[in-house]
This record gives sequence, C-alpha cells and structure tokens, in this order.
Amino acid sequence: AAAGAGGGGGGGGDTYYCAACVDVVQDRERPKRPTCTFCNEELEQRFVNLLGRKLHKTCVICELCRTASLVEGGKVRYQVADDKLLCMPCAEARQQQQKQSAAAAGAGGGGGGGGDTYYCAACVDVVQDRERPKRPTCTFCNEELEQRFVNLLGRKLHKTCVICELCRTASLVEGGKVRYQVADDKLLCMPCAEARQQQQKQSAAAAGAGG
Repeated sequence: AAAGAGGGGGGGGDTYYCAACVDVVQDRERPKRPTCTFCNEELEQRFVNLLGRKLHKTCVICELCRTASLVEGGKVRYQVADDKLLCMPCAEARQQQQKQSAAAAGAGGGGGGGGDTYYCAACVDVVQDRERPKRPTCTFCNEELEQRFVNLLGRKLHKTCVICELCRTASLVEGGKVRYQVADDKLLCMPCAEARQQQQKQSAAAAGAGG
C-alpha cells in the first residue's frame, strides 16, 4: 500500500541484518586502511611516508638487517642501496665489503660477488640465525631437536620427551629400556595400557550383561 501510494516500488534491493550481525557486516564493509610497507599491518591515521613507503613509526627499520632503527636522535638517517633503505652501520659495512671485494677481484683478475648481501657486524649473527636451515622439531613438544635425538615409530623425540601420549606425564623409559604399548596409534606407558585394557574388559562385560 505504501509503495502504491508513493507511486513506485522501493527497497527491493535492500539487505537486512539481525542486531547480532550488523556490527560484523559494518566492520567488514568499511573501507580498509592502507597497510605498512614493512610489517604489512594496518596503519593508523598518522604514519611515516618515506620514499614512497608508508610505515608505522616503529617500522622505520633497516631493510637489509631488518633490526636496526633508521631513527637516531629524533632524525631519520639512512642510505639507499639496491632500492633498500639501509641503516648507517649496514651501509658502511656494505661499502667496506664492496671495496674489499673490488680489491680482491682486481688482484684475482676477475669480477664477482655482484649479487652479494652485506651486513654490519651488529646484525650478522641475527641474519645468520634467521637464514640457517631449520632443524627438525620434536613430535611431542614441537621444540627444535639437537643433533642427537630418539627416533621411535616414526616420531622424532628429545630424550626427555619419550613420554606416554595418553597421560602425557609418565616416561616410557624404565631401567634404561623403552617400554610401551601402542593403542589407537598412541604410545602408552604400561600403567595407562593396563588401565585401558581393564576398562575395555569391564565395558565388554557390561555390554554382554546388558545384551
């Protein structure tokens, strides 16, 4: 009737949401803010615009070592190399190593190392740790394994993690020997295995009595 009185239809394309959903939908549909070039997280209204990079204040960081701040004494200090913003220690280390590489290439009669990456002494340990191959992790605790570990039924474990996978407290090592039973693809300590068997017998007896 209202549509007829108004001379036409309306609202046919409207979408309606319940009170519980409307906030979620509004949040989803609001315009997205730009993201930080360094960390890729959403920016606040105030951010740093540096050589086309939009950055959080805390993300004005060397793009080579990715640890050192480019802000010193309230001022931004950096050098640009290979389209990267470098902190002064990384820039100086890079220049020094380039000179050494050029000198070595001249002495050796050939060039090379054009694609090398250089790090300052303060950053090299951090970078080496980040880039070194990852060791396998323990199946039980998910922490990195040392060179020596226990390989048990396809599980790679620390010696201290040879643990019952049911109660997750009791060691499977008794008197220097590994003792366990497997149930439902889990390694069980002997007390858990015996308790499980006892409960299965009781369940079977109860089922037989009730059948």
